[in-house]
Amino acid sequence: MIDLIVSGDGDVPLFLKVGDGNEADKAVFGQIAREFKKQVYFDSLIVGDSALYSKENLKLMREMRWLSRVPFSIKEAQKLVDSISEKELTDSKILGYSWRETSSNYGGIEQRWLLVESQARQESDLKKLEKKIEQEKNSAQEKIRQLSRREFENRAVALAIVKGLSDSLIPILQSLTTEV
Repeated sequence: MIDLIVSGDGDVPLFLKVGDGNEADKAVFGQIAREFKKQVYFDSLIVGDSALYSKENLKLMREMRWLSRVPFSIKEAQKLVDSISEKELTDSKILGYSWRETSSNYGGIEQRWLLVESQARQESDLKKLEKKIEQEKNSAQEKIRQLSRREFENRAVALAIVKGLSDSLIPILQSLTTEV
């Protein structure tokens, strides 16, 4: 595993470190950025993917300028997305995009967050969700068909099995309606 930092104006290698192949990016990105900053003395911006964004890394990079996507696994990001309506977004100069700027103090570090909405991404996500709903519907229908062909010892056994099926479908339905 090679940890490599390159320039943004031509991908010129600026920093190289041989890493352990078992390391998680999230665990080492902040430390690598710090090591780089100690060796390079110019005003720079560290740009990384969402693996860079963790409380630990933010603390390590407190004195640096950095840019990263906030992972949606962070509850504060989820709350932000859930709390903002489309009306509160500003249309971008780029067709199909809208955005909103907000601030956050995640990890005890004051930050500027940009929420960016993409119409193309929304449409893609909706198609995936529709496909998932169709798959779940087909699966549920198949389970019901199998049960309808089965003979039960008595009414109580049949009701217990149907209740079990119903209980297994409820969480699926809830997760699908949450995604919508």
